[in-house]
Order: sequence, then structure tokens, then C-alpha cells
Amino acid sequence: MPGGSFLDAIIGLALTYLVLAMSVSAIQEALSGLLQWRARTLAQGLRCLLQAVPPSEHPNLLQAATAWVLRGPRLPVPPNGPADPAERAHLEALYQTLVTHPLVSAAGRMPSYIPSDGFATALLDTLGALAAVPAELHDRIDALPDGRLKQALLTLSREAGHDVTVLREGLAHWFDHAMDQLSGVYRRWSAVLSFVLALLVTMLLNASTVGILRDLLGANGHAAALADAFAGGAIPDTVALGLIADPGYWLHGWHGAFWPHMLDLAGCLITAFAVSLGAPFWFGILGAASDIRSAEPKPKKAPRAT
Repeated sequence: MPGGSFLDAIIGLALTYLVLAMSVSAIQEALSGLLQWRARTLAQGLRCLLQAVPPSEHPNLLQAATAWVLRGPRLPVPPNGPADPAERAHLEALYQTLVTHPLVSAAGRMPSYIPSDGFATALLDTLGALAAVPAELHDRIDALPDGRLKQALLTLSREAGHDVTVLREGLAHWFDHAMDQLSGVYRRWSAVLSFVLALLVTMLLNASTVGILRDLLGANGHAAALADAFAGGAIPDTVALGLIADPGYWLHGWHGAFWPHMLDLAGCLITAFAVSLGAPFWFGILGAASDIRSAEPKPKKAPRAT
């Protein structure tokens, strides 16, 4: 097999992955906005931070799977929460007051992002500690139910020397650290969801890597056409996208008996994993492969017969 044909096939495969990855990314972003995954995750993170955790649920497998998609990632219930119903109600009221504070929710609903300085000021204002003298500040914090929130506030207050301004800065750093951990949870959940969506799209189209390579390496010229469309790292044009979307090439669909397609099923799993890597990854691969292709020496033309 000529080296150029193989490189053209790699470029065509990467271009297919890129188009599918952009499609999956668009679907995921649309669902994220519709179902408010980021806002729901942030609300769970605040509940864990304040230990204002609602009563635990015990759903069945179907309910748990549905909640995993509709509500976003489920955070673990923090330990050492208050057992007294009155204390739990106190923390719940604190949470509800905090999330409706103008510095936290300017639009009157749970946002998908809260600045750390706004959270710190809103929490101190909710506790009535902004205008408190040092002795009152300690008393207000000490009146909270025992738990991680109270322990963190007491520790930060002692480090700040009961200075409200320094305490606000400490709360902002504490909130940033907690949000970094929450972002890690959301990214891991989002990666799993991206693979699930990629698998669904791939299975729907039967975009098997095996079938794609089979066609690209065949004597049909598709690989060279796709590679030429992406020459120099340019964004693929409508001709290349038409080749990818045409079911007459490699998006065969599912028809006939299922057992002959077991190899394509394995190819779909490979495609789903590759697509879940994201469009930026494959755009970079395409750029590098196109640079290599453009650097190859051009074949010499045969001399004309005289």
C-alpha cells in the first residue's frame, strides 16, 4: 500500500472523528443548557459545603440512571452532618437564604457560576457578621450547628484575628478550593456522558472505524478527496462534509441480520472512544497530519511522448 494512501486514510478517519465529535459536543451543550446540569451541580456543591443535605434517597436502578442524566453528577453525602432535625432545618434555611442572595443569584435563580468574593460576602451577610464586632462575630459562628461549616468558619476566623475583611478573603479561598474539587467531579461525569452520547450517535449511524477504514483504504478515492479538502489545516468544506454524511460511503446504518455486523459493533466502540476525546484533539491531529502530507515530495510527472 502506498504511504500516501495510508496517510490520506488517517486524515479521512480523523476528519470523520472531528465531525462526529463536533456533533456530540453540540448535543451535550444543548442538553446541558436545557437540563441546567452546571447549575444543579453547583447547588449540590453548595449543599455539601454547608452540609444542608436533603434526606437520602434510595432509587432503583432505572431511577438512578435517569437521575444521573437529568440531574447531573451525584455528589457523595458529606459525613458528620447534624442528626438533629432542628439543626438540619437551620442549615437548610441558611442554604436557601444564601442561594437567593443578590450577590449569588442576581437573576433570582440558581446560577451556573458564583464568584468567590461574592459567595464570601453573601455568606457573611447571611450570618449577620458583616457589621459585627469581633466578639459578636465569634458568637454568631458559634451558634451554628456543629459540623464542617462551623469548624471551617471558626478556624478561618481565628486565623483572621476576627477581622471581617481578612475573614472574607479566607472564605473566598476556601470556596475556590471547594469549587476546584467540584469541577473535577463535573469533568469526570461529563467525560463519561460524552462517551455515552458518542456511542449512541455512532451506533445510530453505524459509524464503525472498521467500515470507515475499509472504505478509505479501498480504491474509491475518498481518502484523497477528504485529505485534499483539509490540506494545510483548513476547515473542511461542504464537499468533505457531504462525503462523510453520505450513507452510501461508510455510514451504512443497520440492516439485515445483526450477527454479520459484530465486527462493526467493535468498530463502533472504537469510534465512540475516539469521538469522546473531543473535537479540539482531532482538529490538532488533522493539522499535524496535513502538514506531514503537504511536506511529502510530489510524484514526478511521466515524460510526454514525442
